Amino acid sequence: MDRARETPRVGPVLAALARGALGDGYVPEVPERMLDGIAQLSSASDRKQLLASLRAMNTRSGALLLTGKPVPVSWLSQTQAEALLNKWRSSRIGLQRQLATGVLSLALSSLYGRPGPEWNRIGYQGPMGDAPKEPKRLSPLSIDHDEVLHCDVVIVGSGAGGGCVAGVLAGQGLDVVVLEKGGYRSESDFNHLEADASRDMYLYGMTLMNTDGNVRIIAGATLGGGTVVNYTTSFKTPDFVLDEWTRITGIEAFSSGEFEESLDEVSARLNVNLDSSAAGRRDELLETGLKKLGWHVDLLPRAVKGCTQDEQCGYCGFGCRPGAKQSTMRTYLEDAQAGGARIVTGADVRSVRIADGKATGVDAIVGPHRVTVTAKVVVVAAGSIETPALLLRSGWAAASDITSTCIPGPRLSASSTTTSGCGRARSRPVTRASSGTGTAATGRSSKLSPSIPEPGQPSSRGKARRLTGSGWSGTRTIRSARFSRGTRPTDGSRSPKTEVLGSRTS
Repeated sequence: MDRARETPRVGPVLAALARGALGDGYVPEVPERMLDGIAQLSSASDRKQLLASLRAMNTRSGALLLTGKPVPVSWLSQTQAEALLNKWRSSRIGLQRQLATGVLSLALSSLYGRPGPEWNRIGYQGPMGDAPKEPKRLSPLSIDHDEVLHCDVVIVGSGAGGGCVAGVLAGQGLDVVVLEKGGYRSESDFNHLEADASRDMYLYGMTLMNTDGNVRIIAGATLGGGTVVNYTTSFKTPDFVLDEWTRITGIEAFSSGEFEESLDEVSARLNVNLDSSAAGRRDELLETGLKKLGWHVDLLPRAVKGCTQDEQCGYCGFGCRPGAKQSTMRTYLEDAQAGGARIVTGADVRSVRIADGKATGVDAIVGPHRVTVTAKVVVVAAGSIETPALLLRSGWAAASDITSTCIPGPRLSASSTTTSGCGRARSRPVTRASSGTGTAATGRSSKLSPSIPEPGQPSSRGKARRLTGSGWSGTRTIRSARFSRGTRPTDGSRSPKTEVLGSRTS
């Protein structure tokens, strides 16, 4: 997005709409911050459509089409702009509802995400001092030119899935390269400002939404993935979910006890315990009400070590300053580095390389440079949003196109990230090196992708449903049929071809 060009064209429209959304809380910095948010949108087409709509609103003809009156939106008063947003919110026209949702979200985050008069008005104290001066514990590679790396295993993603795989395989002596799309931010970088954390530690600056714009899709995008910004709640996968996984995948390890043993080892590495689960006043009131209703209530185990359990825990989603959160950044990635693994941050992996029917590496973009990694095994652990998108960009358009090995892992956090049952050393670690949100590709594809697709292609969208019960609740990603089912012959029998088993979280 050309900021110098777009600011004078859409800035006045954003200012008018922001005044309508924020009322007396409006400050002059808001329009520029809203433009920053637009620049972070994951889809180039969505970004172009929004900018085009904003530009059109500043013309009489465009305003007539979008507002019903031939009055440029930048001319509207605060009261008129507020009325327009309310009209859009209840409109039968999808584009108008999306505009209302987008404008309100951008305006509110632009105002309340940074210090200003509104913080004082509502009594918000902001971050509790400066970030601690702690040394960095990891040393990612510096990429300053186009480069080709060679290794045994390349892992796309460094979160609960990829980080765990990296630590275990590097510890077994394999040459591992980890590619992380986000940057490396640790305790000394956690300033606990919502705007900065959203931009620097969450996928697409937390701007990713469903098509209707009424559900925000949140995922970590930093070294350590979602494990750096989640709330560390770590309970084991329920038996009925494991039974379902066995039924769907045919992998007996889920229900045979082997997976349970791996969970125990992962839990030990992450220091999962009940000693850091003190209930706040809100939780005590909730517990009282649930017990009156006859619901089961218990402590949630957490993956922490030395958690202070004080006011600064309220900023947990913006990074743990005490370093108590046992993210993969603090555990498995340190294991991986100690085992000789190379870590690259800011790596936007555009495609998986295919040669003679096998995955042989990946192509990535790191800043202005292109990086190719060749490997015996490719592990895609980029999360339930980016993993399907990468496979699609690589030409793996259907499950029947490839053969792969994938072991979906258990949920060990409260933020839809998963970790794998990779705690135990296995006799065939490479051929089963997949976890949580990962797919270890070892098979064939009928479509090749010889060049790196350009950045800006939209990500695949998933669907989710909520499962609740008296003893357990969680969110489960429903896999796209494209990845969860092979082609069926006309007689109704199952195709014999191996399918790609996408990620599931529970």
